Amino acid sequence: MIIRENNLIGVVDTGSTLGAEVNSTRFGGNKQNPGPVFFETDEGALVLGNPDSPFRYKVVIERESESG
Repeated sequence: MIIRENNLIGVVDTGSTLGAEVNSTRFGGNKQNPGPVFFETDEGALVLGNPDSPFRYKVVIERESESG
């Protein structure tokens, strides 16, 4: 699940078997930490499943300007 917390964007593993990875940080699955793991910049990598998973995504976070 993708979340927003304190203007940061992150991912939480809500109970998968194989876990996930954000920018090389593994979480969820058989790990004790389900997250959230936050993207440190406005672009990052998300892998769903094991490290060799074909489910690899480039995440680009676009922020709306305050002037609108």
